[in-house]
Amino acid sequence: RFGYPPPERPVEVESVRVVASSRPLDVPADEPIGWSPVAAGATRRCLIGDAWQEVAVYERESLEAGAEIVGPALVAERFSATVIEAEWRCRVDAAGALLIERWPVR
Repeated sequence: RFGYPPPERPVEVESVRVVASSRPLDVPADEPIGWSPVAAGATRRCLIGDAWQEVAVYERESLEAGAEIVGPALVAERFSATVIEAEWRCRVDAAGALLIERWPVR
């Protein structure tokens, strides 16, 4: 598509992108879960708003259904991080999704 293969050299693949999907889990959205606070694995200095703060860091893969995190905090994944600001909380639902909402509710 972007050139031609030289006949005397093998073709080299530089990068490949794969997108995969699956059927959703068969978990009712309204399934009751007992929410429970989890302990942070570490802290990091983070710029939130216009001030530097020491915030709790949680590893995404270690969070189980029912985990609750109150901000400010970071949920770290391999290639990204989710910021939970002060006055917000994050809960992990039965399907493993992060639910972020203002806390306390105004």
